[in-house]
Amino acid sequence: MSKKNVYLMQIQNLISGKYFLPLPLGFIWGYAEKFPEVNENYHLDGLFIFREQVESYLDQMNDPKIVGISTYVWNWEVSKAFAIEVKKRWPDTVLVMGGPHVPYEPSFVKENSWLDYIVSFEGEEQFAELLIHLNSDESDKDPEIEGLIHKNSEIFSKRKSQKLIDDIPSPYLSGFFDSIIKENPDKGFNIILETNRGCPYTCSFCDMQDSFYQKLRQFEMDRVKAELDWASKHQIEYIECADSNFGIFERDIEIIEYVCHLRRETSYPRSFNFTSAKNQPKHVEKIQKLLVANDLKRGISISLQSFNPDVLKAISRWNDYDGLQNKIDRYSDEGYESYIELILGLPQETKKSWIDGINSILELGYKGSLLIHPLSVVPNTPFSNRDYIKAHGLKYTTTRSPAQGFCFGTESPEEREQICYESSTMPAEDWIDSYYYGKSLVGAYYFHGLSYYLVEYLRKEGIVSRSDFFVSLLDYVKSSQGFLAREYEESTRLLKESLFNLRPWGRKVFGETDMYWSDQAASAMAAIKNYKEFSEDLVEFVSSEFAYNKSSLLQDSLEKPTDTEVIKDQYDYNWHDYFSKESQLVQSPSQYLFIGKKFKDYRDHALNIYWYGRKSRRCFVKEIRSENL
Repeated sequence: MSKKNVYLMQIQNLISGKYFLPLPLGFIWGYAEKFPEVNENYHLDGLFIFREQVESYLDQMNDPKIVGISTYVWNWEVSKAFAIEVKKRWPDTVLVMGGPHVPYEPSFVKENSWLDYIVSFEGEEQFAELLIHLNSDESDKDPEIEGLIHKNSEIFSKRKSQKLIDDIPSPYLSGFFDSIIKENPDKGFNIILETNRGCPYTCSFCDMQDSFYQKLRQFEMDRVKAELDWASKHQIEYIECADSNFGIFERDIEIIEYVCHLRRETSYPRSFNFTSAKNQPKHVEKIQKLLVANDLKRGISISLQSFNPDVLKAISRWNDYDGLQNKIDRYSDEGYESYIELILGLPQETKKSWIDGINSILELGYKGSLLIHPLSVVPNTPFSNRDYIKAHGLKYTTTRSPAQGFCFGTESPEEREQICYESSTMPAEDWIDSYYYGKSLVGAYYFHGLSYYLVEYLRKEGIVSRSDFFVSLLDYVKSSQGFLAREYEESTRLLKESLFNLRPWGRKVFGETDMYWSDQAASAMAAIKNYKEFSEDLVEFVSSEFAYNKSSLLQDSLEKPTDTEVIKDQYDYNWHDYFSKESQLVQSPSQYLFIGKKFKDYRDHALNIYWYGRKSRRCFVKEIRSENL
């Protein structure tokens, strides 16, 4: 008897020239194959992981009996279009969807004739049991499988999380991924590493907030190390750790020690990224120290999301603000790069509380990076619940994906995101001003270094605080006539088009064939390209707002792309000692050597500073040396 053909899909986007190997598909099929009822009766005839036209997937299929699709925000639309066309061509095919982006609601299956089953949360056990059921004598009956939703489901019966996750074979060690690499010699791959499953937190905006994930479960250490060996052997450059809180266990330090060992012995991997644990700073700092010493990490994430206690209550989150100052001071003392993450659009946030939160970061003297994320609404969270939406007056808009830029707009043109742009406490216009305040004024102009020394000079001289500088600057850009006003008008105009007219997020800077840079990067790049106007407008702002007219003292140096790694410049004052040694500012002709990285051109400079360096403080030169004249 011939086996039934199974096809699995998890579309990946091309990121920096490489694809992630589809870990969920490897887990799903590896676990299913353990059962003789599956191995003897089903054949995995095709994997679809590269984004193509839907018709090309169909042309590669032959009498599909089962089609399983793993979904997330970046592949939902193409996955849905594929499923619909499969059902049109092969009506008897059993169509199964899983992953965080398909709603775990019986009504969704009933309302969509192309869908037969939804696998909820972790899907290994459910998918295997479904395959066994569909090959049994009772295949014409509805399966009684916890966590599985079908056409006749009246309620969603949640399944308990799988306790023994080591029962799931590793697709790295089984050869599953070796086949993909061998069959695609023209493509490059990165990998996702999972060392544990679960998350003890319940942040309402996250798809991991459900009680299903509350219990943490670990993969065996020998298995994790063997997977790292596999990555090193295959010269995998970038590893993304999928753990929700890496560093939460002390053993995570041992894992990183092994990663560093492989880096020293084989040169691979070359980068290891993770979401850091929220309650184990000592573990995270040890991990960061090891990664920095082995040139493997860009920065530690400090995920705060908001400073407003009413927001944190609304999203079921708690932050340790009391320890924040000590944390960032330690990071600074140790030379660790870090980045603070905030989410715009959360319930109970106001324009004032948002600006006050960013100002708190400024007043702490934080020297890392700032990443602002518009709230992207995902299914299976309170943000998809009508009562929650109504209670907080939330309004969503459909935008292009990804909602942060750094894309060409052609990689996944059909994909969409639901962005929360208004709430009962933050009207849309306040949202736009809040976005611009965080992304452009503070993110681009201060944390990317363009006005950093100017602001620090004014603060040290007692003229204006960091916070008051930027609050006043927001008012200035909305009422003045110079470069800063034009930049505000252009940025907010394009932002509205991204929000409401399906325009890709961000801006093109290097012509129509270039990618869309993030709004934060685009604001910084516009200032650099028009630096004379930018600096003159800043001087005018300071003079008019703070009655300070010593324009010759306003620092105007910034890192620019050049043909050499060393820039010589002369100043009339001892700026270097003033900022680095807390000296008094005195007139003392000085020559400085600015030593930094050599860039091919302006675009190469932008890539390194604003894209690759967005999670680190790459906005400044590596070293400044002073030479008295």
